[in-house]
Amino acid sequence: MKASRIVAAHDYNAALQLLSLGAPVVGMVSRGGGFTDDVSRYFDVSKVTDIGDYQQPNIEIIAQLQPDLIVAPASGGSPDLGEDTMERLAEIVPNQ
Repeated sequence: MKASRIVAAHDYNAALQLLSLGAPVVGMVSRGGGFTDDVSRYFDVSKVTDIGDYQQPNIEIIAQLQPDLIVAPASGGSPDLGEDTMERLAEIVPNQ
């Protein structure tokens, strides 16, 4: 299955890599209420929905985007999204 609607649950450790590959990112976390210059300076994010702060993404917005893939960092310097958040993300796209 080819992903056609991807949500990135981290900007630097997920979204930048996806956008650089030309992946169809429809949602991405932000910092302080907006996408950082490090992301928006290099990529057109005008059609990417802000899914909330990188430490606490908005599960309802993510569900509304109907992603077929959610990419989140596994470890290594990234904030832990927490078990509850990870379980809720898995419910949105259970077969990824």
